[in-house]
Amino acid sequence: MKKFDLALVAMVAGLMAPVISAHAQTAGITDNEILLGSSVDLTGPVASIGVPMKAGFEIAADVINEAGGIHGRKIKVLVEDNGYDPKRAILAVQKLTTSDRVFGVIGLLGSAITQISLPITSGKGVPMLFPAAPIRVVYDPPQKLSFGLVTGYDLQMSAAASYAYNELGKRKFCMMYQDDESGEQTLAGVERRRALVHREPRGSARHHNRSRHSGLRRPGRTDAQRGRAACQRRSTSTGHAAHQSSHGRTSARALR
Repeated sequence: MKKFDLALVAMVAGLMAPVISAHAQTAGITDNEILLGSSVDLTGPVASIGVPMKAGFEIAADVINEAGGIHGRKIKVLVEDNGYDPKRAILAVQKLTTSDRVFGVIGLLGSAITQISLPITSGKGVPMLFPAAPIRVVYDPPQKLSFGLVTGYDLQMSAAASYAYNELGKRKFCMMYQDDESGEQTLAGVERRRALVHREPRGSARHHNRSRHSGLRRPGRTDAQRGRAACQRRSTSTGHAAHQSSHGRTSARALR
């Protein structure tokens, strides 16, 4: 992850060089410093990703600064903890773009967080630079100040389904996906490939992680186990069905 962030900040530096030459008074840029900002999870469920990302930003900034910076200006990166909570992320990005007046927001972590932050950065005229979020909204439709890092979930899954079909010879597919916009994109990628070859997965399963009653995860079974069970149920039946329990809800849909 640190190598990933070194490359990310290096790309940011390359993009900034002509901007700095032409616009010395741009927000976040002084005679001596270039101020960047990010918001990642440092204390929540994906802190194992966010903490090394923060370290990577700092290491990359140190490497660039030791080499003389960009046009003599040192890079500084402010990193706000959002705990992987979109509400906290909104406040963090608003702070970075309004109070701190950063030049650009780099490497946001999470699809939902990136999606809700993009209107804030674009509204402030602040570049959104290389978020760790494979969602189409970053680059489709094209936006002047939004720069994606990776292709969308739909394109990734379409390529994966093509590889499984053409290279591995697989003919039965069961799609397990997260029940949100990101999950819908992964499903769309598989269905796009299915339409191209005029074949369909045997089933797809939609899985709700949390109980409608208590808000707690079902004890004794992981999300993956519940999702696999839904796929297995649908692999031997057709039509529409739903399974409900007092602990959670998993719905499955056969695609025939």
